[in-house]
Amino acid sequence: MKANWKFPQVAALLGCLLASSGVAVVQAQAVGARPVEGEGQILNVMDFGAVPDPTSAHGDYTLEFSEDYGADLTMDWEDIAKKLVNKAATEVRRLLCRVGPQAPKAPPGIDIEANLNAINAALAAAQPGDTVLIPDGYIFSTLGGVMAINLTDVTIDIAGSLNFIQDNDLWPRSNDTFTYQSGIRVGDYYLPGFSLWGCQHVTVTCSSSNKAQATLSDNQQEIKLATPQQLFGGMLNGNGQRWWYEVLFMCFNFDFIANPTWSHNPRPRLAYVMESEYILVEKITLVNSPYWSFSLDGNHLEVSHVDVVIDTSFQTSVVQVHEYVQHEHMGVSREDANPFYSPLLPAPRSTSPYRGQNVNHFATPVLPTPSLPTWKQVWNGIRYGGAWYLAGQALSELLGHNPLALNTDGIDPCGHDIYIHDGIITNSDDSIAVKPSRQNLPEWSILPNCTTDIVISQMTLSGFGASIGSVPPRTDVNCVDGVHFKDIYMPYTGRGIYVKSNGNDCQPPNKDDVKPTAIIKNILYEDVTMLEPQWWPIWIGPQQQQQPGDSLGLKCSLLYPIQDWCPSPDCATFENIALKNIHIQYNRIEKSLKDIALWPWVGSIQGNVTFPNMESVTFSEVSAKPINFLRPTLPWPFRVKGVKRSYLDCVGVQQGVQYETKPKTECLTIVNTPPILPAGDDDTSGVSDDGGENNDEL
Repeated sequence: MKANWKFPQVAALLGCLLASSGVAVVQAQAVGARPVEGEGQILNVMDFGAVPDPTSAHGDYTLEFSEDYGADLTMDWEDIAKKLVNKAATEVRRLLCRVGPQAPKAPPGIDIEANLNAINAALAAAQPGDTVLIPDGYIFSTLGGVMAINLTDVTIDIAGSLNFIQDNDLWPRSNDTFTYQSGIRVGDYYLPGFSLWGCQHVTVTCSSSNKAQATLSDNQQEIKLATPQQLFGGMLNGNGQRWWYEVLFMCFNFDFIANPTWSHNPRPRLAYVMESEYILVEKITLVNSPYWSFSLDGNHLEVSHVDVVIDTSFQTSVVQVHEYVQHEHMGVSREDANPFYSPLLPAPRSTSPYRGQNVNHFATPVLPTPSLPTWKQVWNGIRYGGAWYLAGQALSELLGHNPLALNTDGIDPCGHDIYIHDGIITNSDDSIAVKPSRQNLPEWSILPNCTTDIVISQMTLSGFGASIGSVPPRTDVNCVDGVHFKDIYMPYTGRGIYVKSNGNDCQPPNKDDVKPTAIIKNILYEDVTMLEPQWWPIWIGPQQQQQPGDSLGLKCSLLYPIQDWCPSPDCATFENIALKNIHIQYNRIEKSLKDIALWPWVGSIQGNVTFPNMESVTFSEVSAKPINFLRPTLPWPFRVKGVKRSYLDCVGVQQGVQYETKPKTECLTIVNTPPILPAGDDDTSGVSDDGGENNDEL
């Protein structure tokens, strides 16, 4: 049996992990468009009728973030309150959905539907060897639904920029005209802004010398867009602000009431490679996606020098406005929605802050706070203890003002043989989330039955995790097998390493069905540095997905362990999970108990206690190094279940070892010699040995 792995580090990883399997490793074909006989054509979208914005000349265009959307969110909320009096909840929501940040409009004279049709016409006309060109120096405002379908050996050069304009009536949906979709992700939604479907050997690139890109500051702590008023080549601008507002205030529910086949959350992904093979996407910058930024469902894919930037400051402010409206004008108690809310504790700084240019925070309403705590707060203080309660409030405030619910993932790969490298992502959900594949896919799907052979290297991530999953148990077996994260830098990230299954009672839906199963195996995190992680630096276990105010069910609470409920399904198995050379740095000088209490634990390993579901967990040279004398050794001084711990939990693990780990974990056996680990090859100089391109010059 032979498997084709394109990248040598994947071969080394899988070769070590599966040495006894008899799998032979060979080189695969190069990704991207291949040379063809004769000269291909340049298909300029302007020749097909696309009209650029009049302000497209270099230097005239400024990429604005929050300031464009401020006026409608600084409205007179007292005046709004008068309109809400004696109105039913549905009427309240209809009113709120008519206000808030408004989607940007196309410039006068620009027909966004005509531009979409023109760009798609150019893509449809492409033959092997051709290049479809979004010309340099121009911005094209368009609807989403730009699609390359069944192309082979074609280059798509986004030298200019695509500016996606939200129009809920005109933006095409998957059940309108087009029925294509991924075998993994099905259902009704707005079509992605830009997508490939059924393509082979296609290159998506940017030839502009004025390329938009994210940069890391000289002190290695801040991520921002580099001079966006001059650099915008290769940009896909999703203009997600209005989309975020509408999903938070449940505005899409009115569409659902009118048409029950529609989704409650139909927001489009910004970019999507679906059911495609041998694809190279490089030198592209994705900005403010309405939903997940970049999904990959395919085989033999490479993503090189692709950046993702989300305006998290705006997202946090929208969440605060939502909280204010819910509490003040819709009769929702803040204490009921969030039992750990306290007027005594100010919110900590937001996690993974957007530190871009041209950001003016709009004024959010000042949340009224009672002068004395409520009985519920007093009872919680008695029940949990003073310092513990302060930690709970800090966590609650952190989560309450963080826009996790807006679900703007960075890059989400699913499939076989995928290489993601040399990119920068700043967002407020999973920065990278390796998604599972499964059995019983549609016959037309090219995806494997398990996501395999994924390499992510040389990435800067500031969001909520270098993640696996979530991988929920299913009767057709969700599976991820063989992932290598290497050379990852995570400044001020919300989460760090995040390997997650999902809540499930492990009972088949019907008595004759097989038991649901999830498989997570052969995962290696190597050479990862986190600077000031705001929440869990390391979490291996069920996904924390239940949010304050929602019913728990079988979900792990976001407030765990303050809210002591986090079931780990025994039908989700974790095998061969290895962490090597992981460095967690805390540099700040804590000035108060609130600062110290912001997050006390290095990590948690949440296996199933009754039926251990984790096997071969290895920590090698995993360290947390606080600089402040108030946190010298990082066991937290609070007592949890009578035990002082740096790792909150370490349970459900069989055959786990640790080497040179500081602080120690409790359920991993200490060894004095370096354990044998899956080792990735450091050679990432090219995509293959037969014509791939090295892009280290960027």
